[in-house]
Amino acid sequence: MPIKVTVSGISTPLELEEPGPSLSEVDVDRFEARLGYRLPAEYREFLLKYNAGSPVSGEVRGRDDDRSVPYAHGDAVRTLYKLAPVQEVVPSYEALRTPNEGAWRLPGDVLPIGEDACGNLFVLELGRRGTAVRFLNHERLDEPLEEHRVLADDFLDFTTRFVPLADMRAREDAAREALRTGSLPPKLEAQCEKVEREFPDVRTWIRVACLQVFDVKANFSLHNDRQSRLVFDVAAWLASRADGPVVDGSPESCKALLAPWWQRDVGGLGMSSIAVGFVKNWWDDRLANGRFEPAGKGYRLTPAAEDDLLQQLGALGAP
Repeated sequence: MPIKVTVSGISTPLELEEPGPSLSEVDVDRFEARLGYRLPAEYREFLLKYNAGSPVSGEVRGRDDDRSVPYAHGDAVRTLYKLAPVQEVVPSYEALRTPNEGAWRLPGDVLPIGEDACGNLFVLELGRRGTAVRFLNHERLDEPLEEHRVLADDFLDFTTRFVPLADMRAREDAAREALRTGSLPPKLEAQCEKVEREFPDVRTWIRVACLQVFDVKANFSLHNDRQSRLVFDVAAWLASRADGPVVDGSPESCKALLAPWWQRDVGGLGMSSIAVGFVKNWWDDRLANGRFEPAGKGYRLTPAAEDDLLQQLGALGAP
């Protein structure tokens, strides 16, 4: 049963699963001695009451986030680090450590308190630096700390910025319905119009492939997994049928392949970002396994690969 978090007498939207082992004041005192800084009162209280854990809804709407940009699911808090009491251990990937004890080279007054699914950090400023909570992107470690965005003014503010579970589920339901029945991006619709006479179920196939991704991840984000690769297969098949052979696996060609699927409009089917590296991984795999054959100045699915793909899509049924 998730635990609802209260800090400084304020009921927050943060709910935790799998909290850490119970702590005493002495446990926290010892950690502060290793750290060389006093912890902010709200964070100290949080550790003593809950000792962190995994948020049920990890999405945080940060103070400096651009509200016009769709939320990036990769920034969600996967875990808040747990402090190990004396003579007890917690898994290394969940353990609260001082900046000097962690793998990242951070200033001593910047405490990592959690991470997202990609290994990016949520850090708490200490001492004279202030009390802010920041998101540290591991791909921008060479930039000054001040260049990384502020999520909250302090730890209490951070806990109040978690998106409530009910709101997250309502948005997920709306997003799934958009995939199931919403409009297709114009360029994708144009491709469908070119092939629909021969393949009248093309729009259904697109939707069921996208829903396979959504039902595993609760969002339509394409990565290096089986469900995402099915979408890439559909994109390559449709592009070669509608517009001619797919050129190659270069970054430019990968972007061009998925460009028709790009759409930011709310209420329709479409991606809000493209990770070209994952598409290149898919391309290299499919090419190595004989799923493509040369065609003109590019490639297309082999007849056997096309038959296999259409059978997979037909077996998925209606969206």
